[in-house]
Amino acid sequence: MLAQRISSINSISAVCEQTGADVDEVAKAVGVDPRIGNKFLVAGIGFGGSCFKKDVLNLVYLADTMGLPEVGEYWRQVVKMNEYARDRFTNRVIKCLNNTLVGKKVTILGYAFKKNTSDTREAPALEMVKTLLEERPREIAIFDPCCNPLVIKEEIRQLLGDVDELKNIVVYGNAYDACDKSTAVVIATEFDEFRNQPPPSPPSPPLTTPSR
Repeated sequence: MLAQRISSINSISAVCEQTGADVDEVAKAVGVDPRIGNKFLVAGIGFGGSCFKKDVLNLVYLADTMGLPEVGEYWRQVVKMNEYARDRFTNRVIKCLNNTLVGKKVTILGYAFKKNTSDTREAPALEMVKTLLEERPREIAIFDPCCNPLVIKEEIRQLLGDVDELKNIVVYGNAYDACDKSTAVVIATEFDEFRNQPPPSPPSPPLTTPSR
């Protein structure tokens, strides 16, 4: 049910983006209804972690094996909507950069699937890196305050293989260095330090794109 709520608000986010509405205001209004509540109604890049996708797909499998294809398809759409939310956000980043990343540095702040953890299992940022790398950027810079940089690099290597483009991925030890000379900064995981600690005044601020 929690995964379903996340996919539901992300679907509403796409509608809001097309109409110029504020999805946060919509979520606030919906959450006031005590029958619904305001938990897990924050639009973003999609859910990750080891449980949500696995558990939903287990439910899909059970429904299919019990001869309930409509039920299985219903829950399958929760996962599909999650993937759509991630891909829509990534494509939005590319579109904001004039549909090309060639020669540009893009910074991703946050890599774990949620804040205050080093757990990167099924993290949306991993697939985002893969998609952005296909656009041949000069550099993809990554910083996560909880994740070991060596672990991040190894996970990306396992996903992509030993390709030449890996040299364009740099994992930094702090956010300021990661953002230096970036064309765009993507906040993929909402760590409080990204919200509360503004960087030193740069001569030309980069485009900052939060994942919501």
